[in-house]
Amino acid sequence: MYKKIKIISTIIVILLTFPFHFMYQIKPNFLTAIFFPINESIWEHLKLFITPALIAFIVEMLIIKKERICMQNNYLALLTEIAISIGAFLTIFLPFYFKMGENIFFTIIVMITAIIFSKYIGYLLVKEKNVADYFEFSPIERNRQSPSHNVDDFDTFFSGEGFQKLNC
Repeated sequence: MYKKIKIISTIIVILLTFPFHFMYQIKPNFLTAIFFPINESIWEHLKLFITPALIAFIVEMLIIKKERICMQNNYLALLTEIAISIGAFLTIFLPFYFKMGENIFFTIIVMITAIIFSKYIGYLLVKEKNVADYFEFSPIERNRQSPSHNVDDFDTFFSGEGFQKLNC
């Protein structure tokens, strides 16, 4: 079921990206300026990775709640998906842009590829039962911690107990 939800989310993000590109031109105001690109700069267009991802996340959460599906790490997956999609897009797009100039076809292909790649990473995160295992300190590192830093609080925060309380 995780895979179906992430596929639906990926399609939503890709489909919303295109109309969101022109939203400010259709309805120019302060609110649309916050969420949608207002000019043709590369940095303004990074909003096209954030706003559709947030809307797709809301749809994901509605499906999860309606179907009573237990998915952990949803918030971490959202933040990771946004960061990876922006990072992948800039890493691939900027060298090409500075060398060859703007090419709309290439830009769209890179954007879709970055979204699909980031959603796949998000899928891997929600498939994991406890991401906190990746943040575990070894016993040697635990002894090196200062007394003011409580490692158990860190473990509790990133485990299912503190960060996302789900009984899966």
